[in-house]
Amino acid sequence: MFKNTFQSGFLSILYSIGSQPLQIWDKKVRNGHIKRITDIDIQSLVLEVEGTNVSTTYITCPADPKKTLGIKLPFLVMIIKNLKKYFTFEVQIHANCRIRRVYFSDRLYSEDELPAEFKLYLPVQNKAKPPCKLLLWKRYHIRILLMLLLSRLFNHLLTNQD
Repeated sequence: MFKNTFQSGFLSILYSIGSQPLQIWDKKVRNGHIKRITDIDIQSLVLEVEGTNVSTTYITCPADPKKTLGIKLPFLVMIIKNLKKYFTFEVQIHANCRIRRVYFSDRLYSEDELPAEFKLYLPVQNKAKPPCKLLLWKRYHIRILLMLLLSRLFNHLLTNQD
């Protein structure tokens, strides 16, 4: 879908305030609902996906399962409100550039802060032509950054189950 689109900064695939927030999404609803409501905490429109089971009420993108999003940007940012209910999400990565590892974190870590088991050491390069650092970074790393909110959400759900 976005493979041939210029990508920089942020690419929004779900924006609840937009006129058609689920335009490129497929919706499955059984024993639940998907609706746009005004959240009292942030006083803004949000998308509420709620059902009796996470496997029967959900949204998927792209709507056509044969297509892919084709996003090349290195970060995934999600803002999710803790409703003290079960929550699940899935990210599928089609690696076409020898990706060796994908990891989730609560923030972006510098190379010095990164644990040794998550570091990838690049092969020795020919000194005649130094490679582009950005190209090497894209080739060997995909870092998916989730907001600290998501980390806190899971910790809160695990420690405060009703």
